[in-house]
Amino acid sequence: MSERETMNKVLEILKQEERSQRWLSRKIGVAPQLITHWINGSEPKMKYKVLIAEVLKVKVKELWR
Repeated sequence: MSERETMNKVLEILKQEERSQRWLSRKIGVAPQLITHWINGSEPKMKYKVLIAEVLKVKVKELWR
């Protein structure tokens, strides 16, 4: 699965939870522009993958395989 596909899953979860990219950026302590950078295909560092999974209450392996 590509990074873009993974981040689309993240966006889908955010939409289901009625949350925004800005909300996610605040929860993991990064600029909103970095979330956009990841959505456009850049790979987040492992520590951010873990944080994203924790905030979204999913396992890292469910998002990044």
